[in-house]
Amino acid sequence: MSPPLPRPLPTTTTITITTTTTTTTTITSTVGTIFEEATTLQGKKEEEEEEGEEEEEEEVGGLGVCPG
Repeated sequence: MSPPLPRPLPTTTTITITTTTTTTTTITSTVGTIFEEATTLQGKKEEEEEEGEEEEEEEVGGLGVCPG
């Protein structure tokens, strides 16, 4: 009696895994780009707030308030 022939693996499974991996990579890249843009915008916003705070401090200092 000859041994049974091995059954070939279904190619559908391989195609499904490849498609899922590609989709995940695309989503990750898009999210990474959005995160970088948001971080850049947040940095600009913080710089503007710091500049605004400096101007406010100058105004408060000009009121002649004496400590103590």
